[in-house]
Amino acid sequence: MDYSLTERKIPIGLIIGGELLFVVAGLIQFGSKVGLLLAYVGISTVVGTLLMLMAAYVTAAICKVSFGDLLSAALKLAGIYIFSAALGAFLPSGFGFLVRTTTFVILMMWLFDLELTYVIAFTAVNFVVSLLATFAIAAVLVESGAVTR
Repeated sequence: MDYSLTERKIPIGLIIGGELLFVVAGLIQFGSKVGLLLAYVGISTVVGTLLMLMAAYVTAAICKVSFGDLLSAALKLAGIYIFSAALGAFLPSGFGFLVRTTTFVILMMWLFDLELTYVIAFTAVNFVVSLLATFAIAAVLVESGAVTR
């Protein structure tokens, strides 16, 4: 298989495809306020990708697997993040979650050439990293007075 296909072209295609799906979903659900949705999606993708990168490096250290170089891993994770989320946005919540999760697992296994066990380990680590980030943000907001207890 062409190296650039899975390292660059497919992840970029997933990012573009995910954005387009979000535009369509946003137009259907929010009409003219789709710009706000896209701003949220952009910020969410950057933050989600950074958290997933942290989780990938922790998982790599624990499980002795490789997620590749930083740029390649970031592109793949961003593509997986946005595309699976966009698919889930189109469907009713229960079914959307199932499609989103299945898409996430399949893309992780394919693009990173991982076994299911490592994808599960990554998902668990990603959950912990995301939870810690959420608590850290909440603590900062409470301490700053932006949110009351």
